[in-house]
Formats: sequence, structure tokens, C-alpha cells
Amino acid sequence: MILRASVYFCLVLCSIILLPPLCSTAQTWTLLPTLSLSGQYDDNVFFVAEDEDEDDDYASIVQPSVTLGYQSELTRLSAVGDVTFLNYLEETDLDTTKYRFRLNGDTRLTERFIVNADFRYIRDTLLDSELEETGRVFDSEDRDRYNAGGGMQFNLTELSSFGASYDYSHTDYDEEGREDRDFHTVGAFYRRSFNEGRDSLSIRPAYRFRDSDTVETDNYMLRLGWSHQSSEIGRLTVLAGGRYTEEWRSGQDKIDNSGFVAEVDYEKEGLISSFRLGYRRDINYDANDRLREIDHISARFNYKLTERLRFGLDGNLYFTRRERDTDDQDTRFFSIRPLLAYYFTENHSLQLSYKYSQEFDESRTGDETADRNQAMLTLVFRFPQEL
Repeated sequence: MILRASVYFCLVLCSIILLPPLCSTAQTWTLLPTLSLSGQYDDNVFFVAEDEDEDDDYASIVQPSVTLGYQSELTRLSAVGDVTFLNYLEETDLDTTKYRFRLNGDTRLTERFIVNADFRYIRDTLLDSELEETGRVFDSEDRDRYNAGGGMQFNLTELSSFGASYDYSHTDYDEEGREDRDFHTVGAFYRRSFNEGRDSLSIRPAYRFRDSDTVETDNYMLRLGWSHQSSEIGRLTVLAGGRYTEEWRSGQDKIDNSGFVAEVDYEKEGLISSFRLGYRRDINYDANDRLREIDHISARFNYKLTERLRFGLDGNLYFTRRERDTDDQDTRFFSIRPLLAYYFTENHSLQLSYKYSQEFDESRTGDETADRNQAMLTLVFRFPQEL
């Protein structure tokens, strides 16, 4: 019921966003079909520790996708959908099909008032989602996630604005024994620009409610933000503050705790190279329904060696701790991936990449470290069109 109501709320906002294009004359529609064909070698497909039997295998990955975009003087819309077919040569039980869809947009209803809406659906595996969200390694089990939300921004003056947003998230696990869960997040902000727009300060309160059959959580946050345009191609963004969390678990006493939350991003985008460095600290629930505090450091670097040859490098480092005071619950995950891409044309390329991943988990009874090496060769075909 809550999911249907939230999706309906998002669709109503999307309809509001879609109304202005009907009477707009300056419109641009774009369509981008893409096809990605990959062959992959994985020397540890189950991502197990070194003292267990490591199984290697080859896999084929086929990923068609399509992006539809719309832009006018007042409105921007984007719809993205893709399907990923992953098939292994020997470990066929790991074969899976993943789906991703996103619809989002914003429109300026008046000179000062802007509204936005967003809907997302993802079907993937815990091995994918948990690594991205918590930095922890789980089995390759399927899950579905739905997100629906929207927000508004009102510009008080040329230098100041305030806004509010709401987001609903529902996660549905295929495996029995894992609890489906719902998240409700409400946030607001006030922002003031100065120094000719190169700097801005903001204050951002937020409340998040999490609910499942056995756990309820209230999380209150207050963050202060600073954004600085260091150059024409560089920007630093900092959000930092505190949180207070209350957790009710069936059959146990209420647990409350507080902590530090932060988001730091530095981006530099040039014609030849680009660089991004990020840091996050927050809390989240893993697939075992355990509350974790997560520190995540990420980096990405791209460089154009020649007009056709490009190099990329990205890495991630996670430190994850269980919020309850228990021993042997810390984990660490690290990955690094260099990539070399050759562009036959502006839209068609051949990419060669290698990824090394390592997880350290204190809760393991034997060897606490698991390593993984993956090599991938990918052909990418893009067919951009203006409608």
C-alpha cells in the first residue's frame, strides 16, 4: 500500500513536470540506444576466503540500454533503462538477469519555484548492491528495490533559496529469511551564495524512518554545507554534521547512539583529464539486518592519451563497523580498476579493464581475507539521435 501510494505521488509530480512541455515551442528530444558486449574472467566467482576452495570461471555479459531525454527552457526530463544478461560458462547457477530503470525530471513552475520528481527500480544481486552500499560481501542472491520521491526549491533572492524533499524506498529480497524493508526520508535545506557565486553555505536537517517486521529505526541528522568553486573546472563540496539514532528490535531494549556524518567531494573536469575524490560517512543496514557505520573513500581519474586512446582508473575503500558494541564485526573492502579504451569512432569503443578486490572480515572463523581478480574485454556501441 505504501509503495503504491509513493509511486502515485511520484507520478503526480512527474505529470506536473510534463505539463509545461505541452505548450512549449523550444523543445529538444534525444534518444541514445547503447549495446555493450563483454567477456569476463573471474578467478574467485564466489568471493570466498583464501582457505576455502576458490572457483574461477568465464562469463559473458550483454547489456542493451536506452536513454530518452527532453529539454526545454523550463523543463528537463530523463528516462533510462537497461537490462544485463550475465551467463557463466560453468557456474550456471550464478546466471542472472539484472534490470535498472530511472525516470526523473524537474520544471520551473514560476520564475522562483522549481519542482522535481524521481522514480527508480533496480533488480540486482546482493553481491552487487551490498558492495556498493555497505562495502560488505554477500552471496549472489536476487533483490528488488523501488525508490519514489520528489521535492521543491524556492529562490528567495538571486543569492538565497530553500527547499524540501521526500523519498520512499522499498527493498524486497527473494531469499526466505531476509526481511523486506521500507525507508522514508524527509529533508530540507536553506542555502546562501556569496563571493560572486563562487561560494555557498547551507544548513540541511533530515529525518529517516526505517521499518521491517522486527526492526524500527528513527534517524535524525543535521548537517552544515560549504561549496567552493576553486576554478572554472574545479569544485569542492563539504557536508558535515551529526546524527542521533534510535533502534527498536523485537525482544530487545531500545538502543540509541549518536555519531558524525559527512560528505566531501572534489571534482575537476578538464578537456584532457578529469578527477574526482570523495568521502562519505553514514549508517546503513546490511542484508543481515544489522546496523553499520560506514566510511567510504572513492577516487576516479580519466585521461585522454590521444584522440582515440583513453585511460581510466577508479578505486574504492570501505571501513564498516557494527553499531552495537560487539567484537569481531569490523570489515574492510578495497578495490581498484584500471581501464584502457580505444575509440574506433566517437560512439564506438573497445575497452580492456582489470579489477582487483579484497575484503577483510573479522567475523570469519578461518582466514579473514578474500581476494578477487577480474579481467574484462568490452565492446560498446552507442547510437545517439535527436528526435
